[in-house]
Amino acid sequence: ANNQNDVEFQVTPLSINEFQITMDTHSVDLGFDLTKISTLHDDLGNDYYPLEWEGSEPGGHHRNGVLRFPTINTNAKSITLVVTDTIRREFEWKLKKT
Repeated sequence: ANNQNDVEFQVTPLSINEFQITMDTHSVDLGFDLTKISTLHDDLGNDYYPLEWEGSEPGGHHRNGVLRFPTINTNAKSITLVVTDTIRREFEWKLKKT
């Protein structure tokens, strides 16, 4: 979870390229488009841009939904989701290798 600038982000990976995101605030408007302010990076130097946001529309104080990205390189060992609204937020996960 990231709780900077009065906005709390909770990000839960549903799969390697799908993330459940919940945003809560009491003071600012959540009027941004997550598909425009989010980027997924892997440890191989690849950047991935969102395909779609399936969830609540921009605005208000509570939003949640699923942010989907293209297929991630299967050789990646870690991924980092970067969301930049008024500040840069980073969420990193190590990927399990089978």
